Amino acid sequence: MTDQMTDQSANIERLIEKQTEALSRIDTYFSQSEVEKRQSKLRQLIAKSVAIIGISISGLFGGWELCGYLYEKYQIAEMANRYAEVADEIYYRENNPSVALSFVDKAIELNENNVDHRYLKSYIEGMASVRSLMNLDRPYTKEELDSAHHAVAQAVFLKRLAPDRAEPYILQGQIYAVLGEYDKALKELNKAVEINPQNDFAHVRLALLFSSQGKVDEALKEIERAISLQPNSKWGWLWKGVIHAEHQKNWDLARPAYRKALEIDPRFDLAWYNLAWTYIKEEPANYDKAREFFDKALRINPNYKEAYYGLGMVYGYQNKYDISKIYLDKALALDDKFLTGYKWRGIILGEMGDNKKALEDFSRAISISPGNAELYIRRAKAFEKLDEFDEAIMDLQFASDIEPSNKRIWLYLGNVFEKVGEKKKAIEFYSKAISLDPKYSEAYVGRAKSSEGLSEFEKSEKDFESAIGYASYRPERMYFERGKFFIRRKNYNAAIKDFQAARKLSPRMAEAWLSEAEMLVLIGDKKEALEAINHYIELRPEDKEGHNLKKSVTLN
Repeated sequence: MTDQMTDQSANIERLIEKQTEALSRIDTYFSQSEVEKRQSKLRQLIAKSVAIIGISISGLFGGWELCGYLYEKYQIAEMANRYAEVADEIYYRENNPSVALSFVDKAIELNENNVDHRYLKSYIEGMASVRSLMNLDRPYTKEELDSAHHAVAQAVFLKRLAPDRAEPYILQGQIYAVLGEYDKALKELNKAVEINPQNDFAHVRLALLFSSQGKVDEALKEIERAISLQPNSKWGWLWKGVIHAEHQKNWDLARPAYRKALEIDPRFDLAWYNLAWTYIKEEPANYDKAREFFDKALRINPNYKEAYYGLGMVYGYQNKYDISKIYLDKALALDDKFLTGYKWRGIILGEMGDNKKALEDFSRAISISPGNAELYIRRAKAFEKLDEFDEAIMDLQFASDIEPSNKRIWLYLGNVFEKVGEKKKAIEFYSKAISLDPKYSEAYVGRAKSSEGLSEFEKSEKDFESAIGYASYRPERMYFERGKFFIRRKNYNAAIKDFQAARKLSPRMAEAWLSEAEMLVLIGDKKEALEAINHYIELRPEDKEGHNLKKSVTLN
């Protein structure tokens, strides 16, 4: 019997050693304060002590069958704890709630009376709901809102189960933030920090709440606190990069933060994805770098729809529309409710000249988000290109009901009415756009053309002057449009000056060189005309118009 007791004692000692190692690992996974860690260890130690005493007493009094039973139960509890540990690691370190929940379920199956395991399950389920809502680019469905409210209920339940822990307040704060109830979110997250000032996750979430409200300085302070608490947490560094990139447009500060996150976890797909975008948004863009990093994100996560969308944008910005469409197709194959994917594929299809298919994509996007004015504007432009003017006007008027202060809607309404010959109506809408933005150069150009159509030439010339004076984006277009107006007014010298101003601002503006050459030929300045023609031919060597004009000048 003594040997048997010795063997049991040895088994118990080994279990205690394994359990102690497990506790050490758990401490590194959870963002708990030292007090919480000590309390957790104390609870575990008491539980182990009770188990050991029970098993020992059973053995001493000859109850070895009971001792074996208790030992088996202890092993099952140990296995359940291991499953819970793995679940915790997978959730916090790998950000994979679905796999984490499968392991929690195994833990609960083995030890259904363990309150801590049920607590962990409720928390991960709630946060998984929040994560799915945060990543949406469209309005929530009823089912998704029900999921959010279910997560609120879980948070309330967790508060009652463990009112002295920060996690329930983080969960409820996150839900309120997603639903746009920022005051409530702030209250919950501040409570989480109050309960556990050492919880880096609470500081990160508070930082994200501040950044969503444009409070960048406060957001960065919270992120720095989170990083100081957990320097090796990839999440703190990721969100530091996001704040620098999205809110400050400071790529030089964002990139080192993303790279630090990748140094901690080279397989961090979110960091590769965000790093890629910094190379698209910088001036000039570095599309090769962006493509490289989107590819890395996809090698880690082949179902990363946003990375496919990113590649679609890389090729779209380079006017490689066929390739862009392939990647957008892939993104939409992964999520048939991907609003941004439909919107940009519609834009790409329009650039490819397939306006009928573009209409289908914009219509699909509108069915997903019927209150999005931008989608109606996009679809209206597709209708306009197909000469379906009534449909274009209907979409724009509907958009104006949604966003009456959107100047682009009134500009496009003016353009459509100008195109169908209703000049007075067009002027009315251009004037509406200008009333919303007195420096709206595109609206001045539109109104100038409509006024010219009504033979109101002084008004027209005045509006062209305003368009040039206010133009901040590609002002060469305004000069070019006024140059064409001067041609129609037979003021060729003024037209030449405007075409020259346009091509000085944009030396690769081929049409400005050609129009200048034509005017110079008209006034008899062949030498200057040939110089302008040669520039045009250099830019468009395959275009016959330039070669024919040069031939006519040299022959004469």
